[in-house]
Amino acid sequence: MPLNTRSARTVKNSPVELILALAIVALLLVAPLRTAAAASDLEEGRSLAKEWCSSCHMVAPGVAASTTDAAPPFPKMATDPAYTEERLRSWLWAPHPPMPDFDLSRFEIESLVAYIKSLDSN
Repeated sequence: MPLNTRSARTVKNSPVELILALAIVALLLVAPLRTAAAASDLEEGRSLAKEWCSSCHMVAPGVAASTTDAAPPFPKMATDPAYTEERLRSWLWAPHPPMPDFDLSRFEIESLVAYIKSLDSN
């Protein structure tokens, strides 16, 4: 009797395996699109910061300092652990004086938060 007595069998994929395989392929195809969307959020945040925030905040390293002491520089906010993403979101969603209410959309808020956090060089 031979040592290897395995019989050859045909491998058939079940519908569940096929659906799982298709889902994995779909996720792999969508992943680059999510990265591109994140980059556009960052660019939108940079644009919003320059347009709406730069009159009070220093919005990038090397840009003129804030016009008020009450408006912290974005690069400092990016590195200060007290300025979490959640804190920035809530502040932008419901700002308190002296910050004006720009009535930002959720996309704009997420874009600004992404931009501020991108200034952290660590």
